[in-house]
Amino acid sequence: MAVGIRADIPSDITKMLVCIDRLQDGEIYGRCYNPYYSTNPKFIGLAALIGRMEFLFDRLSYPQRTLEPRKFRVRMARRRIPDTGEGGMLMEEPKGKETPRGEKATFVVNVQFRQNATWQGTVSWSEQKATRHFRSMLELISLMNDALIEDENLAKWSQDEKYGEDESR
Repeated sequence: MAVGIRADIPSDITKMLVCIDRLQDGEIYGRCYNPYYSTNPKFIGLAALIGRMEFLFDRLSYPQRTLEPRKFRVRMARRRIPDTGEGGMLMEEPKGKETPRGEKATFVVNVQFRQNATWQGTVSWSEQKATRHFRSMLELISLMNDALIEDENLAKWSQDEKYGEDESR
């Protein structure tokens, strides 16, 4: 049975807790958690983090892509989310234990849309209690990088956002 848009998907399912433990030779080492998906949370590098998040979103079909990636080889069978038979999805229930923290930084990434072949949403830096909107994966990466490179870039996180206005004024 193919899974389409489901009415029983919780609104916080696309929130990922990203714990950065160290930054070494330009690579980030850390863990990412989603309470509704059980998997090995460790990752090495930004590509692995983004890949894990994309995998989760594709498995859940939420948020749905507006563009399909190009493929040069066509796969015959496509993975589907198993149906529990009761109309719900096979997911782990959120655990009520203590929230994990990163040794260097902790972020809560909430991807709300996957449009124009990228992500849009919000990222919260837990240690500074600051939240910023991002309009692309590149902007998300830039915000996280700014937070990891000490306090000199804290100004970027604390300044007011101006959407829809020309920033060169």
